[in-house]
Amino acid sequence: MISVHKLSSTLNGKPLIEPLSFDVCRGEVVGLVGPNGSGKSTLLRLLAGINRPCNGEILLNGRCIYSLSRHVVARQLAYVAQQAETHDRIHVRDAIELGRTPWLSPLNPWSERDDAIVDHAIQALNIQHLQHRVWQTLSGGERQRVHLARALAQQPEVLLLDEPSNHLDIQNQLAILELVETLETTIVVALHDLNQATACDRVIMMCSGNMVAIGTPEEVLTQDNIKRVFGVNVRMLHHDDIKRPVFHFF
Repeated sequence: MISVHKLSSTLNGKPLIEPLSFDVCRGEVVGLVGPNGSGKSTLLRLLAGINRPCNGEILLNGRCIYSLSRHVVARQLAYVAQQAETHDRIHVRDAIELGRTPWLSPLNPWSERDDAIVDHAIQALNIQHLQHRVWQTLSGGERQRVHLARALAQQPEVLLLDEPSNHLDIQNQLAILELVETLETTIVVALHDLNQATACDRVIMMCSGNMVAIGTPEEVLTQDNIKRVFGVNVRMLHHDDIKRPVFHFF
């Protein structure tokens, strides 16, 4: 689905992403972990084609993403930032309906199918009660769920998520992560919580714009790597009723 070759990025001469290469396979969930400022958000914006790299290339289904129109990219890939604002007085359902924009044209106007897709996205995020609210009246967590619903309505092959559980309370964090695990799409997700990263198929650990490690959660989320990158000690706790280990930091 995505091939990254020797990708690098700078801002005002300062390196943001050092040259890195990796592939993301169809249907795979890849987690990005690292401390603040490690380059996770920058990498996602590069993968989305929003920012251009200094060097290297990104292939989306075998084609350079920068050779494709934004319309074509939007049919294949959706990006959900940590935070996005608007000063327009827009209702929640209208915001979610924007996810259908790449699929509309004079020859393919809005139809009942588009309504059904939007309804399904709203139900998936459990925000039926919000759909007639005005954007400015929503809390940060509610806005995040609306952004995710808009991305689902887009029906992308690839979903790029920048800390999707940010601003959410614990109950909604768990609900969002459970939803992500059930989606039949390719996902690259930046995560703040290392315990959440254990559910990914593979993990990329970043530090100061460098890719420190890539592999399965067991290969990457080791005590040595976590100590080196995050500067904390960790103990892995195993419980009979939990499939994955739980990290205890000290």
